[in-house]
Amino acid sequence: MINVLTAEAMREADRETIQDLGIPGFTLMETAGRVAAHRLLDQIAPGHDRVLCFAGRGNNGGDALVVARVLHAAGIDTDVFLVGSDDQETEDSRTNRRILEHIANETSTPGLSISRFQDASEILSIDATWIVDGLLGTGIRGDLREPFAAAANAIRVHPARVLSLDVPTGLDADTGKAAANTVYADMTVCMGALKPGVLLNDGRKMAGELAVAEIGIPDFIMRRHSDRAGCGFQPDRHDIAARLPSRSLNANKYSSGTLVVLAGSPGLTGAPALSSQAAMRVGAGAVICATRASSRRMVEEKVVEVMVAEIPDDDEGILDGAEDMLVDHLSRADSIVIGCGLGRERATGSFVRRILADWKGPAVVDADALFALSGDIDFIKRHANGRWILTPHKGEFDRLVGSESDWNRRAEIAARFAREWNCVLFLKGNPSIIGFPDRPPCFNPTGNESLATAGTGDVLAGMIGGFLAQGLAPADAAICAAWIGGKVADLYADEYGTASMIASDILHRVPDIVATLAAE
Repeated sequence: MINVLTAEAMREADRETIQDLGIPGFTLMETAGRVAAHRLLDQIAPGHDRVLCFAGRGNNGGDALVVARVLHAAGIDTDVFLVGSDDQETEDSRTNRRILEHIANETSTPGLSISRFQDASEILSIDATWIVDGLLGTGIRGDLREPFAAAANAIRVHPARVLSLDVPTGLDADTGKAAANTVYADMTVCMGALKPGVLLNDGRKMAGELAVAEIGIPDFIMRRHSDRAGCGFQPDRHDIAARLPSRSLNANKYSSGTLVVLAGSPGLTGAPALSSQAAMRVGAGAVICATRASSRRMVEEKVVEVMVAEIPDDDEGILDGAEDMLVDHLSRADSIVIGCGLGRERATGSFVRRILADWKGPAVVDADALFALSGDIDFIKRHANGRWILTPHKGEFDRLVGSESDWNRRAEIAARFAREWNCVLFLKGNPSIIGFPDRPPCFNPTGNESLATAGTGDVLAGMIGGFLAQGLAPADAAICAAWIGGKVADLYADEYGTASMIASDILHRVPDIVATLAAE
Protein backbone atom coordinates (compact mmCIF):
# COMPACT_ATOMS: atom_id res chain seq x y z
CA MET A 1 0.00 0.00 0.00
CA ILE A 2 1.21 3.48 -0.87
CA ASN A 3 0.28 6.33 1.45
CA VAL A 4 -1.56 9.35 0.04
CA LEU A 5 -1.14 12.44 2.24
CA THR A 6 -2.36 16.00 1.88
CA ALA A 7 0.16 18.82 2.06
CA GLU A 8 -0.78 19.56 5.67
CA ALA A 9 -0.61 15.90 6.71
CA MET A 10 2.81 15.56 5.09
CA ARG A 11 4.07 18.67 6.88
CA GLU A 12 2.88 17.21 10.18
CA ALA A 13 4.60 13.90 9.42
CA ASP A 14 7.80 15.83 8.66
CA ARG A 15 7.46 17.86 11.84
CA GLU A 16 6.90 14.81 14.03
CA THR A 17 9.87 13.03 12.49
CA ILE A 18 12.15 16.02 13.00
CA GLN A 19 10.99 17.18 16.43
CA ASP A 20 9.93 13.97 18.16
CA LEU A 21 12.34 11.45 16.64
CA GLY A 22 15.27 13.80 16.18
CA ILE A 23 15.90 13.04 12.51
CA PRO A 24 17.17 16.34 11.09
CA GLY A 25 15.26 18.03 8.31
CA PHE A 26 18.53 18.30 6.42
CA THR A 27 18.77 14.49 6.43
CA LEU A 28 15.24 14.15 5.05
CA MET A 29 16.08 16.67 2.33
CA GLU A 30 19.30 14.89 1.42
CA THR A 31 17.49 11.58 1.13
CA ALA A 32 14.65 13.07 -0.93
CA GLY A 33 17.02 14.74 -3.37
CA ARG A 34 19.17 11.67 -3.78
CA VAL A 35 16.20 9.41 -4.53
CA ALA A 36 14.89 11.86 -7.12
CA ALA A 37 18.33 12.24 -8.67
CA HIS A 38 18.76 8.50 -9.07
CA ARG A 39 15.34 8.26 -10.71
CA LEU A 40 16.57 10.83 -13.21
CA LEU A 41 19.94 9.12 -13.66
CA ASP A 42 18.04 6.04 -14.80
CA GLN A 43 16.84 8.15 -17.75
CA ILE A 44 20.02 9.95 -18.80
CA ALA A 45 23.65 9.28 -19.69
CA PRO A 46 26.81 11.26 -18.74
CA GLY A 47 28.29 13.08 -21.69
CA HIS A 48 25.04 12.99 -23.62
CA ASP A 49 22.60 14.95 -21.48
CA ARG A 50 22.37 18.34 -19.83
CA VAL A 51 19.96 19.12 -16.99
CA LEU A 52 18.51 22.44 -15.84
CA CYS A 53 17.54 22.58 -12.16
CA PHE A 54 15.06 25.25 -11.07
CA ALA A 55 15.27 25.76 -7.31
CA GLY A 56 12.89 27.89 -5.30
CA ARG A 57 14.03 29.13 -1.91
CA GLY A 58 11.94 26.74 0.21
CA ASN A 59 12.49 23.07 1.00
CA ASN A 60 11.30 22.03 -2.46
CA GLY A 61 14.14 24.12 -3.87
CA GLY A 62 16.50 22.51 -1.37
CA ASP A 63 15.54 19.11 -2.77
CA ALA A 64 16.39 20.40 -6.26
CA LEU A 65 19.80 21.58 -5.06
CA VAL A 66 20.57 18.10 -3.75
CA VAL A 67 19.48 16.68 -7.11
CA ALA A 68 21.86 19.07 -8.87
CA ARG A 69 24.76 18.04 -6.63
CA VAL A 70 24.17 14.33 -7.23
CA LEU A 71 23.82 14.81 -10.98
CA HIS A 72 27.04 16.82 -11.15
CA ALA A 73 28.89 14.15 -9.16
CA ALA A 74 27.64 11.57 -11.67
CA GLY A 75 29.14 13.54 -14.56
CA ILE A 76 25.98 15.27 -15.82
CA ASP A 77 26.31 18.87 -17.01
CA THR A 78 24.00 20.78 -14.66
CA ASP A 79 22.79 24.38 -14.68
CA VAL A 80 21.07 25.62 -11.53
CA PHE A 81 18.70 28.57 -11.58
CA LEU A 82 17.74 30.10 -8.23
CA VAL A 83 14.25 31.60 -8.12
CA GLY A 84 12.83 33.83 -5.41
CA SER A 85 14.17 36.23 -2.81
CA ASP A 86 16.73 35.44 -0.10
CA ASP A 87 14.26 36.09 2.71
CA GLN A 88 12.20 33.13 1.48
CA GLU A 89 15.11 30.70 1.86
CA THR A 90 14.78 28.00 4.53
CA GLU A 91 17.74 27.01 6.67
CA ASP A 92 18.17 23.58 5.07
CA SER A 93 17.83 25.01 1.58
CA ARG A 94 20.42 27.69 2.39
CA THR A 95 22.85 25.05 3.60
CA ASN A 96 22.46 23.05 0.40
CA ARG A 97 22.91 26.16 -1.72
CA ARG A 98 26.17 27.00 0.07
CA ILE A 99 27.43 23.43 -0.37
CA LEU A 100 26.68 23.59 -4.08
CA GLU A 101 28.29 27.03 -4.45
CA HIS A 102 31.39 25.76 -2.66
CA ILE A 103 31.61 22.82 -5.08
CA ALA A 104 31.16 25.14 -8.06
CA ASN A 105 33.89 27.51 -6.79
CA GLU A 106 36.41 24.91 -5.73
CA THR A 107 36.14 22.16 -8.31
CA SER A 108 38.16 22.26 -11.48
CA THR A 109 35.61 20.03 -13.18
CA PRO A 110 33.37 21.94 -15.60
CA GLY A 111 29.69 21.26 -15.95
CA LEU A 112 28.13 23.01 -12.93
CA SER A 113 26.80 26.58 -12.99
CA ILE A 114 24.64 28.46 -10.48
CA SER A 115 22.82 31.68 -11.32
CA ARG A 116 19.66 33.59 -10.54
CA PHE A 117 16.79 33.18 -12.94
CA GLN A 118 16.22 36.31 -15.02
CA ASP A 119 13.87 35.52 -17.90
CA ALA A 120 12.81 32.72 -20.22
CA SER A 121 15.08 33.76 -23.09
CA GLU A 122 18.24 32.61 -21.32
CA ILE A 123 16.63 29.25 -20.66
CA LEU A 124 15.46 28.61 -24.20
CA SER A 125 18.97 29.08 -25.53
CA ILE A 126 20.28 26.11 -23.52
CA ASP A 127 20.16 22.72 -25.22
CA ALA A 128 19.05 20.56 -22.28
CA THR A 129 17.34 17.18 -22.27
CA TRP A 130 15.77 17.35 -18.79
CA ILE A 131 14.55 20.06 -16.44
CA VAL A 132 14.16 19.56 -12.69
CA ASP A 133 11.20 21.55 -11.33
CA GLY A 134 11.89 22.38 -7.70
CA LEU A 135 10.17 25.76 -7.61
CA LEU A 136 7.36 25.47 -5.07
CA GLY A 137 6.17 21.89 -4.54
CA THR A 138 3.18 21.69 -2.20
CA GLY A 139 3.50 25.31 -1.14
CA ILE A 140 1.10 26.77 -3.70
CA ARG A 141 -2.55 27.76 -3.51
CA GLY A 142 -4.09 29.79 -6.31
CA ASP A 143 -2.26 31.68 -9.03
CA LEU A 144 1.52 31.73 -9.36
CA ARG A 145 3.26 34.98 -8.51
CA GLU A 146 6.40 36.40 -10.05
CA PRO A 147 9.12 35.35 -10.48
CA PHE A 148 7.69 31.84 -10.15
CA ALA A 149 5.11 32.37 -12.89
CA ALA A 150 7.83 33.35 -15.35
CA ALA A 151 10.05 30.45 -14.29
CA ALA A 152 7.20 27.98 -14.59
CA ASN A 153 6.38 29.33 -18.03
CA ALA A 154 10.03 28.97 -19.07
CA ILE A 155 9.88 25.31 -18.07
CA ARG A 156 6.63 24.86 -20.00
CA VAL A 157 7.95 26.26 -23.26
CA HIS A 158 11.35 24.54 -23.18
CA PRO A 159 11.40 21.30 -25.23
CA ALA A 160 13.21 19.32 -22.51
CA ARG A 161 11.44 16.64 -20.50
CA VAL A 162 10.50 17.63 -16.95
CA LEU A 163 10.95 15.96 -13.57
CA SER A 164 8.87 17.69 -10.87
CA LEU A 165 9.64 17.31 -7.19
CA ASP A 166 6.63 16.46 -4.99
CA VAL A 167 4.04 18.09 -7.31
CA PRO A 168 4.38 20.09 -10.54
CA THR A 169 4.68 23.78 -9.75
CA GLY A 170 1.26 25.45 -9.93
CA LEU A 171 -0.70 22.30 -9.12
CA ASP A 172 -2.73 22.30 -5.90
CA ALA A 173 -1.31 19.39 -3.91
CA ASP A 174 -4.69 18.53 -2.38
CA THR A 175 -7.24 19.07 -5.15
CA GLY A 176 -5.26 18.70 -8.37
CA LYS A 177 -6.48 22.05 -9.67
CA ALA A 178 -3.94 23.76 -11.91
CA ALA A 179 -3.11 27.45 -11.86
CA ALA A 180 -2.19 29.32 -15.03
CA ASN A 181 1.31 28.36 -16.23
CA THR A 182 1.34 25.14 -14.19
CA VAL A 183 4.27 22.94 -15.19
CA TYR A 184 3.57 19.82 -17.25
CA ALA A 185 5.79 17.05 -15.88
CA ASP A 186 6.88 13.88 -17.60
CA MET A 187 7.65 12.42 -14.18
CA THR A 188 6.84 13.50 -10.63
CA VAL A 189 8.70 12.16 -7.61
CA CYS A 190 6.51 12.64 -4.54
CA MET A 191 8.41 12.97 -1.28
CA GLY A 192 7.41 10.49 1.41
CA ALA A 193 3.92 9.84 0.05
CA LEU A 194 1.74 10.48 -2.96
CA LYS A 195 -0.17 13.74 -2.82
CA PRO A 196 -3.90 13.75 -3.71
CA GLY A 197 -3.32 16.50 -6.26
CA VAL A 198 -1.26 14.28 -8.58
CA LEU A 199 -4.14 11.76 -8.61
CA LEU A 200 -7.08 14.13 -9.06
CA ASN A 201 -8.40 16.50 -11.74
CA ASP A 202 -5.64 18.28 -13.72
CA GLY A 203 -2.98 16.38 -11.82
CA ARG A 204 -3.74 13.16 -13.65
CA LYS A 205 -2.45 14.60 -16.91
CA MET A 206 0.06 17.13 -15.58
CA ALA A 207 2.08 14.97 -13.16
CA GLY A 208 3.17 12.33 -15.68
CA GLU A 209 4.71 9.11 -14.41
CA LEU A 210 4.56 8.92 -10.62
CA ALA A 211 7.15 7.70 -8.15
CA VAL A 212 7.42 7.95 -4.36
CA ALA A 213 10.70 8.72 -2.62
CA GLU A 214 11.10 6.96 0.72
CA ILE A 215 12.82 9.72 2.69
CA GLY A 216 13.15 8.13 6.12
CA ILE A 217 9.85 8.90 7.85
CA PRO A 218 8.84 5.76 9.81
CA ASP A 219 5.80 3.82 8.63
CA PHE A 220 3.92 4.28 11.90
CA ILE A 221 4.04 8.06 11.49
CA MET A 222 2.87 7.85 7.88
CA ARG A 223 -0.02 5.55 8.83
CA ARG A 224 -1.04 7.83 11.69
CA HIS A 225 -1.33 10.83 9.41
CA SER A 226 -3.02 8.91 6.57
CA ASP A 227 -6.21 9.00 8.64
CA ARG A 228 -6.49 12.79 8.30
CA ALA A 229 -9.19 14.30 6.09
CA GLY A 230 -8.36 14.03 2.40
CA CYS A 231 -5.67 11.38 2.92
CA GLY A 232 -5.75 7.67 2.21
CA PHE A 233 -3.84 4.94 0.43
CA GLN A 234 -3.30 3.50 -3.02
CA PRO A 235 -3.00 -0.26 -3.63
CA ASP A 236 -0.44 -1.75 -6.00
CA ARG A 237 -0.75 -4.94 -8.03
CA HIS A 238 0.81 -7.03 -5.23
CA ASP A 239 -1.89 -5.86 -2.82
CA ILE A 240 -4.55 -6.98 -5.30
CA ALA A 241 -2.88 -10.33 -5.98
CA ALA A 242 -2.77 -11.04 -2.25
CA ARG A 243 -6.53 -10.47 -1.92
CA LEU A 244 -7.76 -12.63 -4.80
CA PRO A 245 -9.81 -15.71 -3.82
CA SER A 246 -8.83 -19.19 -4.96
CA ARG A 247 -10.86 -22.37 -5.46
CA SER A 248 -10.26 -25.59 -3.56
CA LEU A 249 -9.58 -28.80 -5.52
CA ASN A 250 -12.98 -30.26 -4.57
CA ALA A 251 -15.01 -27.12 -5.29
CA ASN A 252 -18.42 -27.17 -6.94
CA LYS A 253 -20.38 -24.34 -8.48
CA TYR A 254 -22.19 -23.45 -5.28
CA SER A 255 -19.16 -23.70 -3.01
CA SER A 256 -17.34 -21.37 -5.42
CA GLY A 257 -19.77 -18.59 -4.60
CA THR A 258 -23.40 -17.98 -5.47
CA LEU A 259 -24.58 -14.52 -6.46
CA VAL A 260 -28.11 -13.29 -7.09
CA VAL A 261 -28.30 -10.28 -9.42
CA LEU A 262 -31.59 -8.40 -9.17
CA ALA A 263 -31.55 -6.26 -12.27
CA GLY A 264 -33.06 -5.38 -15.61
CA SER A 265 -36.31 -4.04 -17.03
CA PRO A 266 -37.75 -3.53 -20.55
CA GLY A 267 -35.23 -1.54 -22.57
CA LEU A 268 -32.49 -2.10 -19.98
CA THR A 269 -31.68 -5.77 -20.49
CA GLY A 270 -27.98 -5.25 -21.13
CA ALA A 271 -27.38 -4.23 -17.51
CA PRO A 272 -28.31 -7.59 -15.93
CA ALA A 273 -26.43 -9.49 -18.63
CA LEU A 274 -23.24 -7.46 -18.13
CA SER A 275 -23.28 -7.59 -14.34
CA SER A 276 -24.07 -11.32 -14.25
CA GLN A 277 -21.33 -12.24 -16.70
CA ALA A 278 -18.82 -9.99 -14.94
CA ALA A 279 -19.43 -11.88 -11.70
CA MET A 280 -18.65 -15.17 -13.41
CA ARG A 281 -15.54 -13.73 -15.05
CA VAL A 282 -14.01 -12.99 -11.65
CA GLY A 283 -14.76 -16.50 -10.40
CA ALA A 284 -18.29 -16.71 -8.98
CA GLY A 285 -19.41 -20.33 -9.38
CA ALA A 286 -23.12 -19.72 -9.87
CA VAL A 287 -25.01 -16.58 -10.81
CA ILE A 288 -28.78 -16.29 -10.74
CA CYS A 289 -30.11 -13.27 -12.57
CA ALA A 290 -33.50 -12.33 -11.17
CA THR A 291 -35.00 -9.93 -13.68
CA ARG A 292 -38.45 -8.49 -14.24
CA ALA A 293 -40.90 -10.84 -15.95
CA SER A 294 -41.39 -8.34 -18.77
CA SER A 295 -37.66 -8.46 -19.59
CA ARG A 296 -36.88 -12.11 -18.89
CA ARG A 297 -36.97 -13.32 -22.50
CA MET A 298 -34.52 -10.67 -23.67
CA VAL A 299 -32.14 -11.34 -20.78
CA GLU A 300 -32.19 -15.08 -21.46
CA GLU A 301 -31.16 -14.40 -25.05
CA LYS A 302 -28.11 -12.45 -23.87
CA VAL A 303 -26.70 -14.97 -21.39
CA VAL A 304 -25.91 -18.66 -21.55
CA GLU A 305 -24.10 -19.64 -18.37
CA VAL A 306 -26.31 -17.55 -16.07
CA MET A 307 -29.51 -18.93 -14.54
CA VAL A 308 -32.46 -16.59 -15.03
CA ALA A 309 -35.41 -16.11 -12.67
CA GLU A 310 -38.27 -13.67 -12.99
CA ILE A 311 -39.63 -10.96 -10.74
CA PRO A 312 -43.38 -10.37 -11.25
CA ASP A 313 -44.13 -6.89 -12.58
CA ASP A 314 -46.58 -4.79 -14.55
CA ASP A 315 -46.57 -1.35 -16.16
CA GLU A 316 -46.36 0.31 -12.73
CA GLY A 317 -43.27 -1.60 -11.64
CA ILE A 318 -42.47 -4.66 -9.58
CA LEU A 319 -45.50 -6.14 -7.86
CA ASP A 320 -46.03 -6.07 -4.14
CA GLY A 321 -44.90 -9.36 -2.62
CA ALA A 322 -42.65 -10.24 -5.58
CA GLU A 323 -39.80 -10.95 -3.18
CA ASP A 324 -41.67 -14.07 -2.01
CA MET A 325 -40.93 -15.58 -5.43
CA LEU A 326 -37.20 -15.25 -4.77
CA VAL A 327 -36.95 -16.85 -1.35
CA ASP A 328 -35.35 -20.08 -2.59
CA HIS A 329 -32.79 -18.26 -4.70
CA LEU A 330 -31.87 -15.80 -1.97
CA SER A 331 -31.59 -18.57 0.61
CA ARG A 332 -28.63 -20.06 -1.26
CA ALA A 333 -27.00 -16.78 -2.21
CA ASP A 334 -23.69 -15.65 -0.69
CA SER A 335 -24.16 -12.09 -1.96
CA ILE A 336 -26.49 -9.97 -4.06
CA VAL A 337 -26.23 -7.16 -6.58
CA ILE A 338 -29.33 -4.99 -6.81
CA GLY A 339 -30.33 -2.09 -9.02
CA CYS A 340 -28.65 -2.37 -12.44
CA GLY A 341 -31.35 -1.27 -14.89
CA LEU A 342 -34.09 -2.42 -12.49
CA GLY A 343 -36.36 0.59 -13.03
CA ARG A 344 -37.37 3.64 -11.04
CA GLU A 345 -41.11 3.26 -10.52
CA ARG A 346 -42.39 3.81 -7.01
CA ALA A 347 -43.39 0.17 -6.72
CA THR A 348 -39.94 -0.96 -7.82
CA GLY A 349 -38.36 1.27 -5.19
CA SER A 350 -40.53 -0.35 -2.54
CA PHE A 351 -39.35 -3.77 -3.71
CA VAL A 352 -35.71 -2.69 -3.42
CA ARG A 353 -36.23 -1.48 0.12
CA ARG A 354 -37.98 -4.69 1.17
CA ILE A 355 -35.19 -6.83 -0.26
CA LEU A 356 -32.47 -4.79 1.42
CA ALA A 357 -34.28 -4.64 4.75
CA ASP A 358 -34.56 -8.45 4.87
CA TRP A 359 -31.24 -9.46 3.30
CA LYS A 360 -28.54 -10.10 5.93
CA GLY A 361 -25.57 -10.80 3.69
CA PRO A 362 -23.24 -8.60 1.66
CA ALA A 363 -24.83 -6.52 -1.09
CA VAL A 364 -23.82 -4.24 -3.94
CA VAL A 365 -26.33 -1.38 -4.12
CA ASP A 366 -26.12 0.21 -7.54
CA ALA A 367 -27.93 2.48 -10.00
CA ASP A 368 -31.72 2.25 -9.60
CA ALA A 369 -31.38 0.79 -6.11
CA LEU A 370 -29.51 3.95 -5.12
CA PHE A 371 -32.36 5.95 -6.63
CA ALA A 372 -34.80 4.01 -4.44
CA LEU A 373 -32.85 5.05 -1.33
CA SER A 374 -32.53 8.72 -2.26
CA GLY A 375 -33.30 11.04 0.61
CA ASP A 376 -33.56 8.24 3.18
CA ILE A 377 -30.10 8.04 4.71
CA ASP A 378 -31.58 6.64 7.92
CA PHE A 379 -32.55 3.50 5.98
CA ILE A 380 -28.92 3.00 4.99
CA LYS A 381 -27.72 3.59 8.54
CA ARG A 382 -30.23 1.08 9.92
CA HIS A 383 -29.55 -1.74 7.50
CA ALA A 384 -26.07 -1.47 5.96
CA ASN A 385 -24.22 -2.87 9.00
CA GLY A 386 -20.87 -2.72 7.22
CA ARG A 387 -22.03 -5.24 4.58
CA TRP A 388 -23.23 -2.96 1.78
CA ILE A 389 -21.17 -1.47 -1.02
CA LEU A 390 -22.82 1.63 -2.48
CA THR A 391 -21.52 2.59 -5.94
CA PRO A 392 -22.76 6.09 -6.86
CA HIS A 393 -21.42 8.48 -9.45
CA LYS A 394 -21.66 12.17 -8.56
CA GLY A 395 -25.29 12.64 -9.60
CA GLU A 396 -26.42 9.56 -7.69
CA PHE A 397 -24.52 10.61 -4.60
CA ASP A 398 -25.93 14.13 -4.65
CA ARG A 399 -29.41 12.64 -4.97
CA LEU A 400 -28.74 10.35 -2.01
CA VAL A 401 -27.72 13.17 0.31
CA GLY A 402 -30.02 15.78 -1.21
CA SER A 403 -27.38 18.42 -1.90
CA GLU A 404 -24.58 19.35 -4.29
CA SER A 405 -21.22 17.83 -3.34
CA ASP A 406 -17.70 19.07 -4.07
CA TRP A 407 -16.33 16.15 -6.09
CA ASN A 408 -12.83 17.63 -5.76
CA ARG A 409 -13.08 16.62 -2.10
CA ARG A 410 -14.42 13.14 -2.67
CA ALA A 411 -11.72 11.49 -0.56
CA GLU A 412 -13.09 13.41 2.40
CA ILE A 413 -16.66 12.66 1.29
CA ALA A 414 -15.95 8.95 0.92
CA ALA A 415 -14.33 8.72 4.35
CA ARG A 416 -16.99 10.73 6.15
CA PHE A 417 -20.10 9.08 4.77
CA ALA A 418 -18.71 5.55 4.80
CA ARG A 419 -18.16 5.98 8.53
CA GLU A 420 -21.51 7.67 9.14
CA TRP A 421 -23.45 5.08 7.11
CA ASN A 422 -21.33 2.07 8.16
CA CYS A 423 -20.85 0.90 4.59
CA VAL A 424 -18.28 0.79 1.81
CA LEU A 425 -18.84 3.86 -0.36
CA PHE A 426 -17.46 3.51 -3.88
CA LEU A 427 -17.43 6.98 -5.44
CA LYS A 428 -17.01 6.60 -9.20
CA GLY A 429 -14.76 9.04 -10.98
CA ASN A 430 -11.33 9.40 -12.48
CA PRO A 431 -9.97 8.13 -10.20
CA SER A 432 -12.59 6.27 -8.23
CA ILE A 433 -12.22 6.66 -4.47
CA ILE A 434 -13.52 4.07 -2.02
CA GLY A 435 -14.44 4.93 1.55
CA PHE A 436 -14.63 2.45 4.44
CA PRO A 437 -16.15 2.50 7.91
CA ASP A 438 -12.89 1.65 9.67
CA ARG A 439 -9.89 2.83 7.63
CA PRO A 440 -8.68 5.64 5.37
CA PRO A 441 -10.08 5.74 1.82
CA CYS A 442 -8.56 4.05 -1.22
CA PHE A 443 -7.49 6.03 -4.30
CA ASN A 444 -7.79 3.52 -7.12
CA PRO A 445 -4.66 3.87 -9.30
CA THR A 446 -6.02 2.29 -12.48
CA GLY A 447 -8.55 3.39 -15.10
CA ASN A 448 -9.00 6.22 -17.57
CA GLU A 449 -11.66 8.06 -19.56
CA SER A 450 -12.45 4.99 -21.68
CA LEU A 451 -14.59 3.84 -18.73
CA ALA A 452 -16.97 6.74 -19.42
CA THR A 453 -19.27 4.58 -21.50
CA ALA A 454 -22.61 2.87 -20.91
CA GLY A 455 -22.52 -0.42 -19.06
CA THR A 456 -19.16 -0.14 -17.32
CA GLY A 457 -20.92 0.52 -14.00
CA ASP A 458 -22.92 -2.70 -14.47
CA VAL A 459 -19.70 -4.63 -15.08
CA LEU A 460 -18.14 -3.10 -11.97
CA ALA A 461 -21.15 -3.99 -9.82
CA GLY A 462 -21.03 -7.58 -11.08
CA MET A 463 -17.32 -7.91 -10.40
CA ILE A 464 -17.74 -6.65 -6.84
CA GLY A 465 -20.68 -9.02 -6.31
CA GLY A 466 -18.68 -11.93 -7.71
CA PHE A 467 -15.83 -11.29 -5.31
CA LEU A 468 -18.27 -10.96 -2.41
CA ALA A 469 -19.83 -14.29 -3.33
CA GLN A 470 -16.42 -15.93 -3.07
CA GLY A 471 -15.98 -14.68 0.47
CA LEU A 472 -14.01 -11.48 0.12
CA ALA A 473 -14.82 -8.81 2.66
CA PRO A 474 -16.72 -5.82 1.22
CA ALA A 475 -13.65 -3.60 1.37
CA ASP A 476 -11.43 -6.12 -0.42
CA ALA A 477 -14.09 -6.90 -3.03
CA ALA A 478 -14.43 -3.23 -3.91
CA ILE A 479 -10.66 -2.64 -4.07
CA CYS A 480 -10.03 -5.67 -6.28
CA ALA A 481 -12.89 -4.93 -8.69
CA ALA A 482 -11.87 -1.28 -9.05
CA TRP A 483 -8.23 -2.14 -9.72
CA ILE A 484 -8.91 -4.96 -12.18
CA GLY A 485 -11.59 -3.09 -14.14
CA GLY A 486 -9.36 -0.04 -14.37
CA LYS A 487 -6.35 -2.11 -15.42
CA VAL A 488 -8.35 -3.61 -18.29
CA ALA A 489 -9.23 -0.07 -19.40
CA ASP A 490 -5.57 1.00 -19.23
CA LEU A 491 -4.39 -1.92 -21.34
CA TYR A 492 -7.18 -1.36 -23.84
CA ALA A 493 -6.31 2.33 -24.12
CA ASP A 494 -2.64 1.49 -24.72
CA GLU A 495 -3.68 -0.66 -27.67
CA TYR A 496 -6.68 1.15 -29.16
CA GLY A 497 -7.00 4.55 -27.49
CA THR A 498 -9.73 5.67 -25.12
CA ALA A 499 -12.67 6.31 -27.43
CA SER A 500 -13.71 2.87 -28.68
CA MET A 501 -13.94 0.65 -25.61
CA ILE A 502 -17.36 -0.76 -24.73
CA ALA A 503 -18.38 -2.46 -21.52
CA SER A 504 -18.25 -5.99 -22.92
CA ASP A 505 -14.58 -5.46 -23.82
CA ILE A 506 -13.90 -5.50 -20.08
CA LEU A 507 -15.56 -8.91 -19.75
CA HIS A 508 -13.33 -10.40 -22.43
CA ARG A 509 -10.10 -9.10 -20.90
CA VAL A 510 -10.70 -9.65 -17.19
CA PRO A 511 -9.52 -13.30 -17.27
CA ASP A 512 -6.07 -12.26 -18.53
CA ILE A 513 -5.63 -9.77 -15.70
CA VAL A 514 -6.88 -12.18 -13.03
CA ALA A 515 -4.63 -14.96 -14.34
CA THR A 516 -1.59 -12.70 -14.30
CA LEU A 517 -2.31 -11.58 -10.75
CA ALA A 518 -2.96 -15.12 -9.55
CA ALA A 519 0.44 -16.21 -10.86
CA GLU A 520 2.30 -13.63 -8.75
